[in-house]
Amino acid sequence: MAVLDQDCDGNKDIVLYHSEDSDSGSVSVLYGTAGNNLPDTTNLKTVHFRRPLGSYAQFLDLTGDGVPELAICYGIEQIVRIYAGKSGQRIDEQYGSGDDPADPNHGRPWARPWAEVWLPYKLNDAWPGVPFQPLADLGDANLDGVADLWTYAHPFLMGYVGGHALDSMIDVLFDDRIWGGQVLSMARLGDIDGSGMPTVALGCSAGTGTVIFTKLGDSVPSTGDYRELPHPEGYHCAPASGVDTPLHPRDAEHALRLTAVPNPSHGEVDLQWDAAGTGPATLLLADASGREVRHVQLPASDTHATFATAGLPAGVYVVRLTIGSRSALAKIIVQ
Repeated sequence: MAVLDQDCDGNKDIVLYHSEDSDSGSVSVLYGTAGNNLPDTTNLKTVHFRRPLGSYAQFLDLTGDGVPELAICYGIEQIVRIYAGKSGQRIDEQYGSGDDPADPNHGRPWARPWAEVWLPYKLNDAWPGVPFQPLADLGDANLDGVADLWTYAHPFLMGYVGGHALDSMIDVLFDDRIWGGQVLSMARLGDIDGSGMPTVALGCSAGTGTVIFTKLGDSVPSTGDYRELPHPEGYHCAPASGVDTPLHPRDAEHALRLTAVPNPSHGEVDLQWDAAGTGPATLLLADASGREVRHVQLPASDTHATFATAGLPAGVYVVRLTIGSRSALAKIIVQ
């Protein structure tokens, strides 16, 4: 179960994930109402993964635009498919029912993902471990402001960095054999020691009550080819809040690599990027509704800026950095 704003209407929704067996599952969203009232139990949408044989699902903002994507693990195929979200769009509009028949004119709603991640078993059948493991919500591995895709199959916990470089290359890998036991549960604890780096707790079978604590950080790389973010006029996804142009494919060495730390923030947030263009740098901060909150211009030589978040209403904000023809996005959560 999770609590999030799936349709981005400003009201929290209750999401229920259900794995029916190793070959199928479903997701139900109980949509919240205005004024923080209890959800109406008739305001429920459910999609099934029986026909496409989807095993597990997770809502994650893998594009960094403040709108959650639906990630579904097709266990029998060993592929995770990502269905990009759009503000105001409910799950049945985003994905279809999952039981939709093939449509020769428009294809199948559940067969039009924005991205695919091939799991190791798909790439190499000699990979150890047990397939059909659930996706995990451990958040942002490399602190770039974008959620990442996590899945576990003993002996490996695998992370795929989200954003416009999402691909099938494993960006972070933990081997639980060094702890002497299988991971049974996991949770992201956030910055529990004031270091600015999030801690992940892994419940391990190495002994009764054994918990392993490990840190994530900005040293986690982002591999693979850059892809275009979902187009605002396309079937799937609206542009990032306050941003009206999708990013274009580019070589990894030319990326601006915008990061925001600490994140979440309740004071100042430090923005850093690689100087990968010519001309002045423009930073635009927008809230979840797309309203511009801050707009600053900096010399081309600058690779650092600080935004004060004190006084801003709590919520999700998106920063867009533009240098010449290059752009980068980062999501900031203000607490």
